[in-house]
Amino acid sequence: MTSKKFAEFEVLEGIEYLFKELWPKMRYVNKSYQVCKNHVNTITILINNSLNVNDLLESLSRLEGIGYVISSGLIYSMYENKYVPFDKYTLEYSYRLNIIPDTIINSNTYEKYSNKVVEYIKNSKSLNSIEDFVREAYVWC
Repeated sequence: MTSKKFAEFEVLEGIEYLFKELWPKMRYVNKSYQVCKNHVNTITILINNSLNVNDLLESLSRLEGIGYVISSGLIYSMYENKYVPFDKYTLEYSYRLNIIPDTIINSNTYEKYSNKVVEYIKNSKSLNSIEDFVREAYVWC
């Protein structure tokens, strides 16, 4: 994925940002936040040792209490210019805009769908980042 290795404190900062800033109104946000904090060591190891993003998504989603949505958010929090945190809003918005063909995120679709959203953002006059897209999705969905 990248030669950069993340320290555990960086992953923890990403978790803080994800749940406190980006997804503060997500259902069960406090529980998901705590689950990720409890897994921070394992999450760091997985992020640092995964060969590709789809494998990383799959590995993270296998941790107790973490599925594909939270996994995509964890990946985004470390690679915020490259991968999308696909929650129900960003998935639905991406689908409504015909960026992606369905609302199914898994280890077969994550990288491809992230790339499509990133390309959409690059061609947008009003969006400058994935975070802008996520926030816009919350408004429209």
